[in-house]
Amino acid sequence: MKTNKKIISLLAIISILSVMVFSTLAYFTAEESALNKITTGNVEIELHDETLNANNELVPFPEAGLTGIMPGDVVSKTVNVENTGDNPIWVRVHLDKLITEGLNFEGIALNINTVDWTEGEDGWFYFKQVLTPDETTSNLFTEVKFDKSLGNEYVDALIEIDVSAQAVQSQNNGIEVLEVEGWPAE
Repeated sequence: MKTNKKIISLLAIISILSVMVFSTLAYFTAEESALNKITTGNVEIELHDETLNANNELVPFPEAGLTGIMPGDVVSKTVNVENTGDNPIWVRVHLDKLITEGLNFEGIALNINTVDWTEGEDGWFYFKQVLTPDETTSNLFTEVKFDKSLGNEYVDALIEIDVSAQAVQSQNNGIEVLEVEGWPAE
């Protein structure tokens, strides 16, 4: 029994010493944390594809289109892009011109603004300036002209000008629009 008491006493002493050692170590530790939040910017645009109504007000171009267009007519069609995001951007616009099979666009002209826009080798029209938030590009074009020489082959022809626009950040992305990288895939 004396041996058991000695063992128990020895274990008690070891336990007390262990607690003291670990308590002492607690004084030498420290803990700290930091929460870092980083929010990325955004790129958002709104494409304006409009026409003048009877009151000379810009309204969205009708989805059903316009009918009864005759040779010599000029149709109002205004295209521009607004930066609705929080960051400056570069902008480009693509025009898909479709016409009834067998016909061509030779007698149909758009008054493209070549002062503020440039046509790239890829067929896209690039706005030459950085577009800041809440700013709108100048119009890419404002009208479609139907030449007086269009013949009977254009009777009941269906002409479509589908407009699409893309934007990419301007910060850290080129000095001129044709140098820009990161455009969305077509």
